[in-house]
Amino acid sequence: MKKIKEEFIKKSTKDNIIIRRAIHEEEFELNLEIIERMEKNANVQISNAQQLIKEMQQKLEECQKLRELL
Repeated sequence: MKKIKEEFIKKSTKDNIIIRRAIHEEEFELNLEIIERMEKNANVQISNAQQLIKEMQQKLEECQKLRELL
């Protein structure tokens, strides 16, 4: 299986544009340990995304309440 090493580069500080650029590919063996680590990383990213969604929903509700006060 091929693994692509990537680097994130901030292209513009004014607009905060981030460019995702592939650097190179390397071969690696896929085994149970690597699969479990990939699965764990995916679960952590999902958990972080779910937490961020909850926080953004709370902010949205707060904004809607403030809008009603205007």
